[in-house]
Amino acid sequence: MRFSTGTLVVVGIILLGGATAGTALWGRYIAQPGPLEQPVTVVVENGMGPRRIASRLAETGVIAHPDAFVIAVRVMGMDST
Repeated sequence: MRFSTGTLVVVGIILLGGATAGTALWGRYIAQPGPLEQPVTVVVENGMGPRRIASRLAETGVIAHPDAFVIAVRVMGMDST
């Protein structure tokens, strides 16, 4: 099946718009304050990977969604493992 150039341009614009909207929504999501009402101290040990850090933060109530934390760390290029 062949598509015209116009159709491909329209599909490309729609995909680009969707990616832009998704990125904007993700940025707003990760910039929101966490669920804590009071500050807590969490010790992050040297060598802990993003998943272990996320688990520790979730256990202490600092974050509500550890998987989102891990994804954000990887997307932002902060994952050294």
